[in-house]
Amino acid sequence: MLKTFARGVQILIDLTVLSVAFWLAFALRFDWEIPTAMLGKALVAWPLLVATQYAFLSAAGVPRIAWRYVSLGDALLIVTSTALASSAFLVLRFVAAATKAYVPAAEYVLLPIGVNAIDFVLTFVGIAGVRVTRRLIAERAEAAVIQGRQNRPEGIPTLLVGAGQGGVMVAKELGARRDLAIRPVAFIDDDPLKVGTKIYGIPVVGRTEDLGKVAAQYGAAQALITISSAPGSTIRAIVERCRAAGLEAKVVPGLHEIVGGRVNLSRIRHVAIDDLLRRDPVHLDMAAIGDVVRGRVAMVTGAGGSIGSELCRQLASFGPERLVLVEKSENALFEIHRELEQPQARFELVPCVADICDETRMRTLFEKHRPHVVFHAAAHKHVPMMERDSGEAVKNNVFGTKAVGIWRTSTRRAPSS
Repeated sequence: MLKTFARGVQILIDLTVLSVAFWLAFALRFDWEIPTAMLGKALVAWPLLVATQYAFLSAAGVPRIAWRYVSLGDALLIVTSTALASSAFLVLRFVAAATKAYVPAAEYVLLPIGVNAIDFVLTFVGIAGVRVTRRLIAERAEAAVIQGRQNRPEGIPTLLVGAGQGGVMVAKELGARRDLAIRPVAFIDDDPLKVGTKIYGIPVVGRTEDLGKVAAQYGAAQALITISSAPGSTIRAIVERCRAAGLEAKVVPGLHEIVGGRVNLSRIRHVAIDDLLRRDPVHLDMAAIGDVVRGRVAMVTGAGGSIGSELCRQLASFGPERLVLVEKSENALFEIHRELEQPQARFELVPCVADICDETRMRTLFEKHRPHVVFHAAAHKHVPMMERDSGEAVKNNVFGTKAVGIWRTSTRRAPSS
């Protein structure tokens, strides 16, 4: 009921905007003194033009746009549909001019072209304006809530390193996640265009070389690195500056792991050796990978591990028919399944608790799901630790891989053409 009422109010607002634009266009065209003869035409043309405009807007899907999330793309849609409606009415005017001798009623749509042009501009400004206003009001209220939470004394004062896309998402999430006990106090970023701006109420106050000075100025107790694609040398330099400033350095691992526009902040951790040894990024042939995965059944073993979970995130973006997650650790499987499970997902996500060393269980999974491709990531990888338990390393990495190899027998699907 409430949704129907809200939709009715939106329709009423749109029709009011279209009507106001029409009469304002007339008033502007005739310097606020509309001739009596034109006033009669306007009264007849008014409902016809408004109906035409709303029909074009509806056909373009403009009324279905969520006002709270209107974007530049939506504005382009609005201006296009409004232009088409105005053009249609202009064509109707010329047709009426040619037929008025035979159809006297055509005289009522012979409006000045200036009215049509002014109405087009006012209609676009009005229809887009009410939606943008709604978005600005909502974002201002959201920013006020976030700012209020950030100004509360609880939480560790934290310096955010990196004000790019990842940093923006982290700032937004931190404002809504009081349970993390992190209170962002400032951004630092090496982009000079960002310095002096604010992101969700958090000031961007300097470059990474100013980290120590900024930390002292804002009383930061730790630094959170939010740079998604920084090489190891950059991370090392930031960590060294944090150490010199007496700050504890943490990272949000894999901001490229963002799924559905959200950051998994529960995975914030201390800087690890892997972060410091990051190599330069490898540019993949995404089209070729998509051809292998898209529309097919893919299976990932060790799906809850560091490598397996990243594989799952990447594969999910290629639109498989089904993604089968195989993992021995129930907790790790739960985490990656919950992260990838999205209402708008267009593929089937199947979590399977299984040990790759259990050949019977693996054969059952292969026969049930018949994957086109298997990404085998279930392995013990910490060498010094596994040297102490070499038997377990051999059992899992060798015999487990052998068990996964049964996929290459009769259970494997024939590649689709």
